[in-house]
Amino acid sequence: MNAGANPNLIATGDFNGDGKLDMAVANGNTHTIQIMLGNGDGTFTAGTSFSVGSSPTSVPTSIVAGDFTGDGKLDLAVGISPDSIIEIFTGDGTGNFSLVNTIPSVVNPVSLAVSDFNQDGYLDLVVANGQDNTVTVFLGRGNASFRITSTPLATALSGPVQVMVSDFNNDGVPDLMIVNGKNNTITTLPGKGDGTFGNAAAALTLASAPSGVAFGDFNADGKMDIAVVSSTGNTVTVYLGNGNNTFQTGVAYATGSGANSVAVGDVNGDGFLDLITANGTAGTVSVLLGTGTGTFGTHTDFSAGAGAQSIVIGDFNNNGKLDFATADSTANVVSILLQ
Repeated sequence: MNAGANPNLIATGDFNGDGKLDMAVANGNTHTIQIMLGNGDGTFTAGTSFSVGSSPTSVPTSIVAGDFTGDGKLDLAVGISPDSIIEIFTGDGTGNFSLVNTIPSVVNPVSLAVSDFNQDGYLDLVVANGQDNTVTVFLGRGNASFRITSTPLATALSGPVQVMVSDFNNDGVPDLMIVNGKNNTITTLPGKGDGTFGNAAAALTLASAPSGVAFGDFNADGKMDIAVVSSTGNTVTVYLGNGNNTFQTGVAYATGSGANSVAVGDVNGDGFLDLITANGTAGTVSVLLGTGTGTFGTHTDFSAGAGAQSIVIGDFNNNGKLDFATADSTANVVSILLQ
């Protein structure tokens, strides 16, 4: 599916309120976001396309969907480099978006995540700043505007490439997990529930250079686990969580060549979480079926476009089974793999 030049990021959601999954595809070469409206049968129709940033050199480096105005319609937050800004686009519920806010105070925003960090009912943003080795939290006001908080305490951030949000210590409060690309570690910051964060837990040293991370409870013990893919190691390594922001020794599994990103879902409907990786070098998607005990089987590969980058999962053809979509930057397509 053609969705623009150099597609490298995808966000999913029902942008036009028809009950069918749509996609927002970020294109690096044209500094645009292309909206692809789902038809409910696994095909998509090109919707609106809009520019981001202030110049032809502007590149969308991160994207996330969320309802930032509380009107029940999905909006988009887009991190842009080298502008070092986040742009907020509000959705009208029909698939159209309007730029309503520009957030400075970020440096090379490589990853975005959303949660309600201060538990006031409004969605907040957290951004990983790849250039100055920080993360920044912006607390939402419920009207697509945000107020910056002090940068959370952290130690040994080194080239952060991804930030994720989940409850990693089982206290009911969202925590931050930052993936460091330069020193191959993961830093976890426990949330306090008021928009601030405590001291970093002991850094988790990874088996190989990380290119993407996803989380889930892989062994059904009520504690969050993580899966880390490595494009240089051609692996996904599973670290089972102890429920206190620490993790057990990782177990590596082979993937297709050049694993760039990973997603988690129950692909075969057996009640156990599986792993799905997008492999840029091989131009494939690897599926590793979970056993429910925290272990995974040998990968099975499916063809995708060349340069497969980010991967998202969802039921794109409404048959009750999970499908995959990958942004394939070399082939300049988005590959849809249907079950």
